[in-house]
Amino acid sequence: MKRTLLSVFLVFTLLFAIGPVTWADDIGIEPYASDYLDYYSITLKSNKVGSMQVSVLIDATDVADIVGIQSAYIEYQQNGRWKFYDSLDQSDYPEFFQYDTGTFLHTFTFDGVSGDTYRVTITPYAKIGSGSDTKSLTSNSVRCK
Repeated sequence: MKRTLLSVFLVFTLLFAIGPVTWADDIGIEPYASDYLDYYSITLKSNKVGSMQVSVLIDATDVADIVGIQSAYIEYQQNGRWKFYDSLDQSDYPEFFQYDTGTFLHTFTFDGVSGDTYRVTITPYAKIGSGSDTKSLTSNSVRCK
């Protein structure tokens, strides 16, 4: 009896959880990050001694005039606190923007200190027509080899 009640409860829970998503789609609420940014991700890893690699994927909701990274803010951990390490800006790194595409895929590296732990916060950006949007996303923290 308890098993049957639990099964019925789980079925109803799933139905109510799926319902609002379907309803939102029916009235025009889009199930993505914004009107301009569909998806964005960042991966940080250390492939070799003293080097950190950052991989970024950004998908716009449509073919964008501009899509990419406005900036990347790098921090390292010292005594349990995050400290400024470096800042990379699109104006200094033109490869941070791509034009007339819906997808931005880019990998860049920076020198790190072996044994230190780093994280990177990016500002994804997409411009479509006269509108644009930015978000913020922080990577996982990784120890430099």
